[in-house]
Amino acid sequence: MYSVTSRAFHWTMAGLMTLAFTLVWVREDLPKGDLRTSLLSWHMAAGLMVLALLLPRLLARLVGTTPSLEHMPRWQRMMARLGEGGLYLMMLVQPLMGWLMVNLAGRPVSLLGFGLPTLTGPDPALRSVVSELHENGGTVILVLVGLHVAAALYHHVLCRDDVLASMLWRGVRRSRA
Repeated sequence: MYSVTSRAFHWTMAGLMTLAFTLVWVREDLPKGDLRTSLLSWHMAAGLMVLALLLPRLLARLVGTTPSLEHMPRWQRMMARLGEGGLYLMMLVQPLMGWLMVNLAGRPVSLLGFGLPTLTGPDPALRSVVSELHENGGTVILVLVGLHVAAALYHHVLCRDDVLASMLWRGVRRSRA
């Protein structure tokens, strides 16, 4: 079973990432105006909160309890580690690219009313490249999350083990029949 702190970080960050995706998707269908601008601000805040929570989450993971994966075949353990590493990497890179993209447009970035350092000055050409990378990064996250969810369901439904239950608040332990 994962520690309570690790589970809290996992589900909080999953919620923030879901919120960031939802806000940017809804925003695309809106006409220019205050609501569209507000949704982008909330999207950026959700992404920056993921970035802000990443280090505490990693620390909680290092000092907290984690379930053993020894019951899994070696290739599954390796895939689990690769997927997990990819998600952690994207939780770092994606918000940083968004922050950089805003700075490249010549605008400051703030989180909860606090101004964040400017990473660079305006550069429309580089902003276009970073914007494309940021959008593609969103697709990478969706693929990694989809694989993560599919693996959890595979273990719960087909393997009938405790992999999914170990991350749920009240995981029902499954017997290996």
